[in-house]
Amino acid sequence: MSTLNGRPAFIMSEQTAALVGALRGVNRDISYTALSRTVGFAVSGSSPQLASARKHLESRESIVFETIRGEGVRRLDDTGKIGSTAKHARTIGRTARRGRKRLRTVENFAALPQKEQLAATLRATQFEFAEQAVSSKKIENPAAAVDSSGSDLKQLLKRVANAL
Repeated sequence: MSTLNGRPAFIMSEQTAALVGALRGVNRDISYTALSRTVGFAVSGSSPQLASARKHLESRESIVFETIRGEGVRRLDDTGKIGSTAKHARTIGRTARRGRKRLRTVENFAALPQKEQLAATLRATQFEFAEQAVSSKKIENPAAAVDSSGSDLKQLLKRVANAL
């Protein structure tokens, strides 16, 4: 087995390679049925080979597909690629809110060692910043997101201090 930097080299399965080739030629939508006929084996939304093929195409060839639930996949144009990232922003915001909520469960902040207090404060700042950065209000009105006076930062720091 060949190695790359001491790690086994990745070898794509024949089924994944067949899906990569088939998807590369798709310009819009393709059903799982049509994709299965093209590659010669059953393909569904939960096929690990389909997930691998999609990841390969996205990372290596900038070809992105989104799932059409229960039906197939759709190749995204550049506008679609941008629109599809909204769910990533929602996930980041939700994760940041959960992190802040967990930090609020600390019962005796003052009794923590200074190193732990600093770590909690920094983490709370990260979570607050992440949540504010992906706020749909900021994206809908980008001009409002930029405040030259720095008042947004001051408000952010006040909220972080109050959260602790």
